[in-house]
Amino acid sequence: MNANKMTQKSLEALQSAQSVCTSYQNNAIEPVHLLAALLRQQEGLIPQLLQRIGVNVRQFTDQTVQVIAAIPHVTGSNRPLDQFYISRD
Repeated sequence: MNANKMTQKSLEALQSAQSVCTSYQNNAIEPVHLLAALLRQQEGLIPQLLQRIGVNVRQFTDQTVQVIAAIPHVTGSNRPLDQFYISRD
């Protein structure tokens, strides 16, 4: 993945997805982490599109968080908080 070919909003979304991943103690950034990050972007395109097609964005976001919370957590004193990877999905 070449960060030089990404837009500023894309880079922000990936950084936010990393933050979501870390806060839920997951060790891999999954598509659902990226979705949660995109849903949280201020003035982002995804919430606007979902709202236009009649989706309750708040409820959709809550359901996304529930999916993330169900992902297995990695805990322990040996787990470096800054180490994670991007899943194949």
